[in-house]
Amino acid sequence: MKETSHWLSSNGGLEMVMTIAGNVGKSRGGGARTMEITNAPLPGEDSVAEQTWHVWSKFAEGKARDSGLYYDSVESPSVDLSDPDQLRAGIIAARDRGLGRQPGRGEPGAGADRRTVGHAAHASV
Repeated sequence: MKETSHWLSSNGGLEMVMTIAGNVGKSRGGGARTMEITNAPLPGEDSVAEQTWHVWSKFAEGKARDSGLYYDSVESPSVDLSDPDQLRAGIIAARDRGLGRQPGRGEPGAGADRRTVGHAAHASV
């Protein structure tokens, strides 16, 4: 599934992902998988990508069980977007994590921020 940040109810995206999930669920022995690749969703649009992020967030907060979703995202720490210094620091931290560097140091390190979490009803991994 590509660019699921654009998959909305208004363009049939939510119906499509439910159809895909239903078909994945029919596979013998549970061998079928889906993969979702996208840029960050626009908050409040209720896109498939935003729903997936909410599912991951609930798991990360301990409010949901792990059901097999592998969630890999390079994100900035929380920053005040109106503060140029904080914004720059957030962009640098996200860049460095994506390149496998220690944030702010520009050297190899801990790698991208990777998490294994439960999956949404519409995403099977």
